[in-house]
Amino acid sequence: MATLHLILFSRAPVEGSTKTRLAQGVGDAAAAAFHVACLRDLLQACADAAFALRPLRVLRHLCIAPPHDITAFRAAGLTGLDDFAVHA
Repeated sequence: MATLHLILFSRAPVEGSTKTRLAQGVGDAAAAAFHVACLRDLLQACADAAFALRPLRVLRHLCIAPPHDITAFRAAGLTGLDDFAVHA
């Protein structure tokens, strides 16, 4: 069976350290909220793609920075992370 790998790269959604250029205009909180909203949409898009591509085997990968810090993603209330292999 063929396998498709969906790979998502992201920095941790931490206020003050994410979307810093955007934050200069809208503030740290709004920039972090935007980052979380984008991640939520992307995680859902990956889930939708995995479902739509059945019976193809779809493996989802999340490459994060800083390394080994999935905590910030969970603290942001993001769901579906357990469906991803997390890489640092």
